[in-house]
This record gives sequence, structure tokens and C-alpha cells, in this order.
Amino acid sequence: MPLAGSSFAHSAGWQCPHCQEELALVGNSWQCINRHSFDRAKQGYVNLLPSHRKQSKQPGDNAEMVTARSRFLGGGHYQPLLLSITSMLKTHLAEANGSWLDAGCGEGWYTAALQQQLPAMQGFAIDISKPAIGACCRRSKSIQWAVASVADVPLCDHTMSFILSVFSRIDWGQFERILANEGLLLAVTPGQHHLLELRQAIYDEVRLHEEEKVLKQLPESFQCVATERCEFSFTLEGSEQMLDLLAMTPHYWHINPEQKQRLIARKTLTTRADFKLELVRKQH
Repeated sequence: MPLAGSSFAHSAGWQCPHCQEELALVGNSWQCINRHSFDRAKQGYVNLLPSHRKQSKQPGDNAEMVTARSRFLGGGHYQPLLLSITSMLKTHLAEANGSWLDAGCGEGWYTAALQQQLPAMQGFAIDISKPAIGACCRRSKSIQWAVASVADVPLCDHTMSFILSVFSRIDWGQFERILANEGLLLAVTPGQHHLLELRQAIYDEVRLHEEEKVLKQLPESFQCVATERCEFSFTLEGSEQMLDLLAMTPHYWHINPEQKQRLIARKTLTTRADFKLELVRKQH
């Protein structure tokens, strides 16, 4: 029931991370019936990641990494992947209405582009990085953005028509809870040859990626609908583009200064992208 004397604008999705009651917008704060309150930031997002559930003071990508990711994706290097995602979802969505979630949305490039392709649907998106969600708000005002964890998704039960997960953690329990019956999950993970030439430019010895076994982890309540491979090559020009791509990978944290210098000393780098797209449906 609403708070007495308040005008509630319901989220049709967000729930309180403390008591799991539905949140509604009262003035400039999201509130539940138990009077837990979460202020909406001036950029438009809401922080639904309680401080005691953070694993670090500033979790997720920092501002520098978010800027690098924005520049790289804005350059269109991963446009073929976006087209594959959009095509796969449009093919298998029974109805292009309702709500959907980008789980681990980063700075929102895929989210905003997909929302434009599905204007009748309401997009929600979460990431644990506050700088990333701040950047998201500059991309779109029509999407509900929140700082939150995939391990504790602050969305009401059975409210999402589909979930998009691009290189992000999959929490089967949470995803099953928030997906409606017959809802879809599209997981995008790296294939064996993903960024092979980038890794060869950094390391003396390179092994093929060990692919994530999304379908082997599939709970009985989900059924595989479709799988697809998206492979293409792209060329980076100059050190800034190379470092921007590096900042999007785990290698950013592991290489030493000599390896970084070896990379940026190159004038160009052509490398391949190798993605696995796996679409599953929640069963009754």
C-alpha cells in the first residue's frame, strides 16, 4: 500500500534491496511501504547497492576505464555484435512489449542501442560501477538505470521479458526469479579466439580462451532456444585505440609496463573478435 498522503509513481520493476517490497518514486526518492528511501541522483539513476554489500569501496570499472570503453564502442568496432544481439532477440521475442534488463550494462552502449530498436519496451539496466551508470544516464533518459549487483538484482519477481548479459556474471537464481514465464536470457561470452592477436602482441606465450560453459550450467527450469557465433576482425589505429581496448579486458590489470609499451609501440593492430551468443528460455 502507498505511503499515506504520497503520490506514487510506480517503477513497474524496482524493489527495495532491504525488504524486497516494490519501490515507487515519491518526489525525488524511490521509497517502499516500509519507508526505506533511495534518492535519485541528479543524473537520473538510483543507487540500490547498499554499502554493506559492496566488496570494495568503489566496485567495478573506474572513471578512466569507463571513458576508454565509451570511446572504443563509440568507434563502432563491435557493431557486428550489436546487430547479432538485436537480430537474435527480435527473432525469438514473442511480443516486443513489457520490460527487460541489461545485467552488468557497463557504460550502456548496448543498452541504449537496443532500447532504440525496441521502443515499446521498458529497459532497466544495472551495474556495480557508479561511474559507468553515470555515463549511462548521458546516453538515454528513457531507461531505468541503477547501481546494483547481479548477485542481488533489485527487481520485482517475474517482471522481465528478457535479460541481456554481455560479458557479465550470470546468477541463475536471480535471473530465474525476475524473469517472467517464457522469458529469455541472452548470454554473450568470449570464444576461443577472442582478441587473439591483441594477446599475441602483449604476451610471449598465448593460449586459446577457455570458453564459458553457459549451457552446461543450465538449470532444469531453462531450455536452450538458439546458439550463434559472431566472428569478425577490426583494425585499431594508434596507441589510444589500443589502450582503450586493453582497458576493456582483464589484461589491463595483469600486464607490466614493458608489455604495455610493446603494444603501444605498434602503429596499427588488426585483431579478431569471437563471441558466443546463447539464448535460453525460462520454462513454467
